[in-house]
Amino acid sequence: MLHTDSDLLIARASKFHDYLGEMVEVLSNAPNALFVPLGIWRSSPEPYTYEGPRGDWRVEVRGCLFDRQRLQSVLLVPDELDKGRFVMAWRRAFDGRS
Repeated sequence: MLHTDSDLLIARASKFHDYLGEMVEVLSNAPNALFVPLGIWRSSPEPYTYEGPRGDWRVEVRGCLFDRQRLQSVLLVPDELDKGRFVMAWRRAFDGRS
């Protein structure tokens, strides 16, 4: 499933850049991946990576592709309660999940 917030703009440097095809490929080739975010705008496309200088990328849900069955297979995601409310936003509960 592709999810985007209503205020998200998607741009391509070239009409030949298949950003959605790249996202599907990443999700297909990485069986542990739960979310594949839309790429950040650059003057030329760069390949997807699994981590940055500080480790794994954080979960980004403003614009992402996800496999619904894969996501459901890992629920419930651990989180803590404080006064009856979850401490983390649901997407942050996935950060650092192995």
